[in-house]
Amino acid sequence: MRHRPGRAAIRNDPPVDPDSGQPFSSRNLVACLREGARRFGWAGRDPSPRARRDGRWLLGTGVAGASYPARARAAAAAVTAASDGSFEIRINATDIGTGARTALWQVAADALAVPPERVRIRVGDSDLPAAGVAGGSMGHRLVELGGGPGLRGGCGSGCATLPAGRCQRRG
Repeated sequence: MRHRPGRAAIRNDPPVDPDSGQPFSSRNLVACLREGARRFGWAGRDPSPRARRDGRWLLGTGVAGASYPARARAAAAAVTAASDGSFEIRINATDIGTGARTALWQVAADALAVPPERVRIRVGDSDLPAAGVAGGSMGHRLVELGGGPGLRGGCGSGCATLPAGRCQRRG
């Protein structure tokens, strides 16, 4: 078998998402494989099996690519402003050690334009507004999607209704 690393991956790279049939919003695998081949000098190597050795060790060259579907579900959050100028954000998210609570806290503080110490996050209670699961890379997606624009929009809307000086809505 005589082949160059990356050739099969380039030949088999799908033009659309195999699951949905939708075009990719961005896809740079082929460009990366070609740049890697150039940088590693794959075009100049002998592609024959067992052609390279280091003493009794056989040396091979190859490359692989994979993707993981980043799924997302809708999420909601509730924001309450307290009389002391602090805010409570409530969302039934789960932080399994991946930093979801921290990401929510940062988004909320930024959206409210208040110091982070004025924001408190409550998560992990089924009585709170619904959020997706933490597994499968979906925990942080809730910050981007339902928890993110939803959280950002909710904080911005809530901020706009507060007396001047409580928070400044960011554009």
